[in-house]
Amino acid sequence: MRIFAFERRWARVVGRALIPSGALPPPSDERDLGDAFAAQLALAPWWSAIVMRLSVWMVWLAPLPRLRTFGGLAEDEREALLERLMASRLYAVRELMTLLKLATCIGAIGDLRVLTAMEAYRLTTIAPHKSEEAGS
Repeated sequence: MRIFAFERRWARVVGRALIPSGALPPPSDERDLGDAFAAQLALAPWWSAIVMRLSVWMVWLAPLPRLRTFGGLAEDEREALLERLMASRLYAVRELMTLLKLATCIGAIGDLRVLTAMEAYRLTTIAPHKSEEAGS
């Protein structure tokens, strides 16, 4: 499912609030979390993609009673809002936050360079891609 440009931008901003720059090894800061979110939704079944989009909309519009959106909040206010949503007494809100956090984490570390920098799966070097080997 394709998403709108503003949803991609929202996912980028919310994603960086969930995983600030510097929280993971440096290659993760180069990842565009909005693009990663859009790529995940492009591969997801429509019903799953709708729920994921809903999670971004929920976070972005949560401050509306104060006539602001998530983008209009200061960094500490964003963090406080995310904490409140994650601790909501409503199961649906907590579940949407869990899904959004999961998708954001997958987007942030879903790059072989990041996994190598983290030494995940005992990776120490990046093997050349098969297409690179064929071109040699």
